[in-house]
Amino acid sequence: MANKQLNNSFAVGTYFQWGSKHLPDIWQNSQTFMVPGVAMSPIEISGRMGARIKKQPDSTTFASITIDFIIDREFQVYNDLYQEYLSHLDIKEGTFSSETFDMWLSVIDHNEIELGKWNFYNCRVEDIGEMMIDTFEDENLTLSISIAYDRYDFEKRTT
Repeated sequence: MANKQLNNSFAVGTYFQWGSKHLPDIWQNSQTFMVPGVAMSPIEISGRMGARIKKQPDSTTFASITIDFIIDREFQVYNDLYQEYLSHLDIKEGTFSSETFDMWLSVIDHNEIELGKWNFYNCRVEDIGEMMIDTFEDENLTLSISIAYDRYDFEKRTT
């Protein structure tokens, strides 16, 4: 197999789309979408983290989703995200209602064929990141958000 040339490189015109019924329709401005990793932690035995034991991990941690956005000239992306945040905040009562939502991410090739799809469940916005405004003309304004979730599944293209 080492000599067989594969034509499944992501270097040939792939892009992504993502969405949710809950979040504003801002995916068009997303620049990067970090598909999260999973960490499985084995139990610790008297500080011997290098010891090999035949035990399953005792906990699993899902990293947060990170999405970077290019901010539009009217700051609509920022405003939509911030207004969504404010809609859950009750300053008089001092409470914050964090509704969960589901979201999806699809990777699509240059032939408009969906290569795979992640479905994330019970998501909640964890962080609306900082936006650095500077005087460099060739830099876009960007903003990151982090989204926590309970679980996800992956649908691989079958044809």
